[in-house]
Formats: sequence, structure tokens, C-alpha cells
Amino acid sequence: MVQIKIYTYDGLDSLLANADVMFMDLDLGPITVKGFQIWRSQFQNKRLGGEKINIEPPSTKSDPKVAKYQFVHLDVEEMWFELMTQIYAAYKKEISKWEKPSQDSHSP
Repeated sequence: MVQIKIYTYDGLDSLLANADVMFMDLDLGPITVKGFQIWRSQFQNKRLGGEKINIEPPSTKSDPKVAKYQFVHLDVEEMWFELMTQIYAAYKKEISKWEKPSQDSHSP
């Protein structure tokens, strides 16, 4: 079981939200990984229905000359795509709370 908490941002250039992902381990109990990033992208993400969004695992870049170091790695690539899909679904659910409902053509 995975639980996802989304933290949206308004007014930032490309960062749309952060996500915390909580996994339940049978021996250790809940384990939360904080800092997944949801970014606006110039490219369509085919795995996310063509939306221009990129989801990245927690990482750091302390020196601009050095590549990012990712803190989370899933050994099975398909599991990363499944997790990315779940984070995306949680993000869409969160932002739907803030979107205005569409006007029904039958409304007065």
C-alpha cells in the first residue's frame, strides 16, 4: 500500500508540486520518502497521457558542475513507472480541489 501527500506551489516557475510517498513495510512499519518533484516540462510525457509534466525522485545538486544525485532508486523500471503514475494521479486529484467547476450548458 502506498499513500501520497501532495504539496502544490503557486507562482513558482517550473516546480508545480512536491510529493511525499509513504510505503508500509511489514517489519518496520511506515516508511516515508519525501521530496519527489513534479515539474512543468516542455516535452509531452507519454506515460502520463501526453501531459507536459515530469516527475523526479528526491535528489540534490550541491555543485552546478556535478550531476544530480538521486536518493531513491527502484531496481525494476516498471515499478518506477507505476509509482510515477500514482504520484501523477494524486497530483491531479489535489489540483482538482482548486479548479473551478466547468459551467454546465444547462445551467441558468
